[in-house]
Amino acid sequence: MGQKNYLDQKICLLSTGGVGSGKTVAICSSFTHMTLEGGITAVTSSGRTINCELVATNGCDVDHFHSTYFAMMSGKPFPNGNTENRTYELIFKLNGEIVCSIYYMDYPGGLTRKNVDNITREAEEEFNQMLVNSGILIYIVPGDILDAFIRLGGRGKDDFSDMTNEERENYLKINQEMNQIKTLMERADSLGSNAPVLFYVTKSDKIAYEKEIIPGLKNLIEQWKLQPKDRKVLGCHSTLGRNIVINEDHPDGHIMEAGFAPTGFEIPLMLTVGYRLSTAGKKWAMDQITAIEAELEADGQKKDEAIEKKARKSAGFSGAKNKLLKFLGRTTAIDTQEEIIAEIEKKIADSRKRLNEVDNKNAIKRHSADILAYLDTKFPEEILYLDENGQPQPLSEFFK
Repeated sequence: MGQKNYLDQKICLLSTGGVGSGKTVAICSSFTHMTLEGGITAVTSSGRTINCELVATNGCDVDHFHSTYFAMMSGKPFPNGNTENRTYELIFKLNGEIVCSIYYMDYPGGLTRKNVDNITREAEEEFNQMLVNSGILIYIVPGDILDAFIRLGGRGKDDFSDMTNEERENYLKINQEMNQIKTLMERADSLGSNAPVLFYVTKSDKIAYEKEIIPGLKNLIEQWKLQPKDRKVLGCHSTLGRNIVINEDHPDGHIMEAGFAPTGFEIPLMLTVGYRLSTAGKKWAMDQITAIEAELEADGQKKDEAIEKKARKSAGFSGAKNKLLKFLGRTTAIDTQEEIIAEIEKKIADSRKRLNEVDNKNAIKRHSADILAYLDTKFPEEILYLDENGQPQPLSEFFK
């Protein structure tokens, strides 16, 4: 009746995006941010401290993450991405307790395009397996694409002839990126995935006004009809720094010159882990309730049978005779049935008590609630949630 340990809670994590979309920077930033001085911490309005930490299971991954992160913040070129699939096995800890393991894939951006050199059938199959098993389907929307959309002010195909050449070019860039996302979404659907969808804006410093990011993303989802039918949709964003200065014309590649202040990189991972734990917690509770209710039904039938049997044995048996036998210390058939009934009633009472305690014993659900509390505390305005009908809802509704 106990809950599974963390080794049974295995969560796949995959962020999909093209070359230069920021996938590799995102995982390196997320891992490093969630390991510095024991991880990330939030103090809720009630005074509770929630600490989340990542630990790599392989030392070579630790070296890779930290060397890549250190290179970025010390003025060396940003990573160019991978030429082949790279996977990482991570452990997620909450308040010092291991709650799940995470399997993360960083893949070559060109893998999502057809007829790309150096992409093997094995690499594509690995990618497909990650797509179908991911807790949340994460699609990257580069910040410059969202910025271009916001600048268009809601204008679309009916306004195409009235746009400037630059606006038309930006509009077509947006359309190209959205169609790449839709192609990936169709690919995931064809593989049988029905997971919630997260549109993840990387390089959100490209959007001039931070308050426009989430409303702009919501409008983009609606205008380009990106929400799958009857599916939950989320949105979030991250940046290496709201005021970051990057030299994109440097001969060695993109170089950060100032303003390094990363934020938001943990959100996709936290949403995925929180949601999967919420789902696992609900399933565990349902399994417990179903099992206990089955016990109650079976014991109820046994009690009814014992009462009926007692009634049959009591027929024609005088009260005086029964008292006499008891006085003489003899056990009657009626006594035996009464003992059986009492034992069944005790068992039923215990089952009802366990039924009432299911929620309190649901550690997985509590872990999910802690992740929600962290996100609500640190990012109260930075996460979008649209229910199956496309209506904005509090993030807490997503975790129910």
